[in-house]
Amino acid sequence: MEIKNSKGTKEKISLKNAGIIAFRAFALTFKLLPSASLGLIFIFILSAVLPLAQNGVFSLIINNISDLIGQNSPVANIGMSRTILLFILLYIGVTIISSITKEFSKFIAQRWNLLADYHLNIHTTRKRAGIDIAQYENPDFQNLMYRAFESGIWPIYKLARGQIDNISNIFGIIAASLIVYSISPTLLIICVVSAIPSFIVELKYGNIVWGIWAENSPRQRLYYALREHINTRRNVVQTKMLQATNKILSIIEGIATLFLNEQLAADKKKLILGTLAGTFMAAGMGYGFYLIIQDVLLGSIKVGTLVFAVTSLQSLVSDINLTLRDIAGQYKDTLQAKDIFEILDTNPIIQESNNAVELKNDKPPVIEFKNVSFKYPSSKKGEKTDEANNDKGSESDVSNEKNNPYVFKDLNFKIQPGEKIGLVGQNGAGKSTLIKLLMRVYDPTEGQILVNGTDLKDIKLDDWTSTLSVLLQQYSLHELNVGEAIAMGAPNKEIDIEQVIHSAKMSGADEFIQEYAKKYEQQISREFDDGIEPSQGQLQKIALARSLYRLKIGQVLILDEPTAAIDPVAEQEIFEQMEHATAGKTLILITHRFNSVKNVDRILVLDGHLLVEEGNHTELMKKGGLYAKMFNSQAKGFIEGSKNSEK
Repeated sequence: MEIKNSKGTKEKISLKNAGIIAFRAFALTFKLLPSASLGLIFIFILSAVLPLAQNGVFSLIINNISDLIGQNSPVANIGMSRTILLFILLYIGVTIISSITKEFSKFIAQRWNLLADYHLNIHTTRKRAGIDIAQYENPDFQNLMYRAFESGIWPIYKLARGQIDNISNIFGIIAASLIVYSISPTLLIICVVSAIPSFIVELKYGNIVWGIWAENSPRQRLYYALREHINTRRNVVQTKMLQATNKILSIIEGIATLFLNEQLAADKKKLILGTLAGTFMAAGMGYGFYLIIQDVLLGSIKVGTLVFAVTSLQSLVSDINLTLRDIAGQYKDTLQAKDIFEILDTNPIIQESNNAVELKNDKPPVIEFKNVSFKYPSSKKGEKTDEANNDKGSESDVSNEKNNPYVFKDLNFKIQPGEKIGLVGQNGAGKSTLIKLLMRVYDPTEGQILVNGTDLKDIKLDDWTSTLSVLLQQYSLHELNVGEAIAMGAPNKEIDIEQVIHSAKMSGADEFIQEYAKKYEQQISREFDDGIEPSQGQLQKIALARSLYRLKIGQVLILDEPTAAIDPVAEQEIFEQMEHATAGKTLILITHRFNSVKNVDRILVLDGHLLVEEGNHTELMKKGGLYAKMFNSQAKGFIEGSKNSEK
């Protein structure tokens, strides 16, 4: 696999917008922890101003000593000695306050760090949890998500902390500027001008580095995805058995090398420009010192004032340079924070109606597809989203999709309360997509889905979600103990252990759970101490038990290939249990194993974007259409396979 450098247009952002993003990061953090932020700002300002006060008192001591040396009057000597003593005591007092302030600033800063990390993580996690499934199925959104959160919430944290630092630095700059200006206005201008080149270099460098990052996020996603095949226990076995380690390492090294070379080139350029900028700043400082010393030699200012001017000048240049560098450095963070805020500002694709009606969840509803057609939101003629590709299983499907972007057209059928429905069809017929419409992951492009005669769009989302219990092909279990993992089917209810066990028995999971050392308290996953790693078939049975447990609150059970990892004998037993588990409930079953749908009330057959057949098993077999053809083909293959195994 050849890894090429990307040549996309670098993402840029104006200084104005960068400032808006930086302010937004500060405002968000301040909103989450106002008291801690105010305390940190105050202590940092105090820390910035106190050194100037120390230097000012010290310069007064030197000036008084100089005056004392230049006078011979005993009376004057006594008076000046008392003044010097007072200034020394004042200097000691300011130094003590400065020392105490430093210790407090460390404590308050650490406290702020902990609180900011906690609150920002909770806030962003809650926001991300509110993003709907359809957004996650968009590849562009996945790229954005990767760029935004590869570093967690640190860009927002750093920006917020940077603004607090900037506020304290600005107070220090203002104080030092007033001091320098009172001594020499020209000196102030020199300080500001000499610091500008460093700011420009840092700003340009930040843009270059982010350009590398932003352009190559798909490449970096590949890098991290491939590393998982070497670093994680679940993937490393397959990698080694395929003897693919060297191939994967080669691709990883290729990506890493390209990124490294781009980064090193940017760093080399920054070194050259940064050296020139530093030289210019040093020259400005030298010229400023020359002007101050010249004023001393001319008698315009005293020696103590010289010391105060030099230290103030150093402080001013340092603060200006640091602030400008920080602002420029924060430019990188604003670009990444921009993506984070874009994620946080993402609105759900599926919106609840303003006047959404409540749906009673005391019995199964009547569900009707009325002239329903659907194509994925980003689909155009000749183009497909990743999800649309996943629903297409062959070259003919791809060709067909180019001529017709619709996954299916004009679906019309009704599901009665408590009815058992089988949904079958060849790969790419749109079965899983149909379920996503029913789950309201997407809304129909055309037509309506009616629930008890009401458009699904007009029903409260939580009410409808509570009605459904869904087990999709791609499922996951929560890393809890077995009982808790099953009870996640109804997470907002107290765990009913008897119902947990009953659901596990229905799914066939209880048999192997009873063999665990801790039974239903056994931890799932070997990633944890005393954890176990169930087989794929066992995991599917536990997931099925979770879906059955959800029928405590749900009325419609939707199973998408629920026994794909389970042997045919166990499958038959499970489906017999399904009839009991869904008594009085609606069951919608998607499966490629046609033997599983023989006993359902009605079978819907999808093909070529259309609903081509419907009826029970006997009716469809007599009809001799697509269903009968697929059923006979599968039965023949099963019989021939059995004969071969006997031989």
